[in-house]
Amino acid sequence: MKKIKVHPGVVLLSVCDEYLLISTLEARKDLPYIQQINSAAAYYWKLLEQDTDIKIIVDKAAEKFNMPKIKALITVNNFINKLAETGYVTVQDVEEPK
Repeated sequence: MKKIKVHPGVVLLSVCDEYLLISTLEARKDLPYIQQINSAAAYYWKLLEQDTDIKIIVDKAAEKFNMPKIKALITVNNFINKLAETGYVTVQDVEEPK
């Protein structure tokens, strides 16, 4: 199972129907200052901020955007991988409880 951790000091802002991830204070030294994302990505980000499991994010995305779960899984994974490349999130493998 993968655990996604949002980088501290990053906030999501909506300005004129645009969604922006803004690096504040200490986060600025590690991350790009601004990252523009689309409305679907903003939805995923809000769920990541709540420490939501990826499986739940995929289920909610499939329902909200009326898409097959496999497409939602690919979309969510692509978003998370892009954020991980730029440092906005970290991805850790964790063992599932037995």
